[in-house]
Amino acid sequence: MSYSETWSPSFLKTECQSVYAKRTTDPKGYELYENEANEFRKFIVALEMLEVKQSGRELCAGGTHLINFKQRKELYKQSNLCDCYMTNNKESFLNCLAEKRKQLVDIIKKY
Repeated sequence: MSYSETWSPSFLKTECQSVYAKRTTDPKGYELYENEANEFRKFIVALEMLEVKQSGRELCAGGTHLINFKQRKELYKQSNLCDCYMTNNKESFLNCLAEKRKQLVDIIKKY
């Protein structure tokens, strides 16, 4: 599956399939999860493209992933995703994660 393909429900884990199944009965909850997933997708694409740019290699060239763990750790520190676990409900948690992912993308753009 590529980044540009639309994901189907069968691709999702059981928990995510449950959220997807409730999209008509709990549209606000579904929208929160969808927003966080979209922000995660933007973040992971930006991160992988940064690692590709820095390495000078193609993404997944030879079946390998270009993961710079030291740099990732530094990026995560700047955003502090742990703050989201201090929230008191699903809505706050998912909104926090989405905002932290946006922050991470902004940080990555500066490299």
